[in-house]
Amino acid sequence: MANAAIVGTFVIYWRQLKAMRGQLEASRQAATAESILQLVNFLQAFHIRDAREIVITRLSHVPFLEWGLL
Repeated sequence: MANAAIVGTFVIYWRQLKAMRGQLEASRQAATAESILQLVNFLQAFHIRDAREIVITRLSHVPFLEWGLL
């Protein structure tokens, strides 16, 4: 009888561990999605878009090592 209780306890703990792993993975995926959304929002900010336009239009023909001299 005691052996059955021990085995039952291990089965319950195993299922809890599997559930916790699933929760951890879902939490990681949510954090990744939130980080991607924040990055997209940052890249779409007006000052970043203006800076990108300057790099593309004014600096595209200038070698990178000379950018600091401009």
